[in-house]
Amino acid sequence: MQSSILRRSKEPEGFNFWPSFADLCVAFILFWVLIVILAIVTPAFSEGVIRRKILEQVKVAMDDNSPAAYEKYWTIDNDTGTIKLMDTKVLFSSGSADLSEQGTAVIAALAQGLSGALEDHGDNVEAIMIEGFADCEPIGAQAMRRYPTNWELSTARSSSVIRQILTVLDDRPEFARKFCAAGYGSARAESLTIPLGTDRRIEIRILTRSSAS
Repeated sequence: MQSSILRRSKEPEGFNFWPSFADLCVAFILFWVLIVILAIVTPAFSEGVIRRKILEQVKVAMDDNSPAAYEKYWTIDNDTGTIKLMDTKVLFSSGSADLSEQGTAVIAALAQGLSGALEDHGDNVEAIMIEGFADCEPIGAQAMRRYPTNWELSTARSSSVIRQILTVLDDRPEFARKFCAAGYGSARAESLTIPLGTDRRIEIRILTRSSAS
């Protein structure tokens, strides 16, 4: 009798293959957490890929077509999607918003890159911001008749860049509606007492659909 009881106590219990209700709840929650993470990460990743492709097309066009003398004056930041054209005295005469001959060639090269990028990725581009920046040097007396402060001058220079870009793009309306001009004067200058070359610049920012929303 005793040996029979011992044998029964040593017999393995049947393994339950069915998950418990708690296990199902945990799996359900983890599934939806994964879905949410993918919904957040995937658009951001796609945005970065598209923006890098656009900037790469611009870089190739700038390398191939912009004047060699201007090579050291422009940079591209892939992380922010920003193209910087430094030292606007190369692009514009002092106190003027009219592009110089060299400035026209630089912007034409930029426009060629943007043209190809908009052809390939235009549906993913929300806006192209053209932003003008100035240093702390006051406007000259002659230029002041037309541009009272650096605010007006920097904005006018941004508009000149857009007009030149659209000339290369044949004023195509589907491209033109993506451009926007802005001017910050010397409000974002690195120095408010000493004019710096890095403060005189034009920035082009590429905003893709998700980054603009």
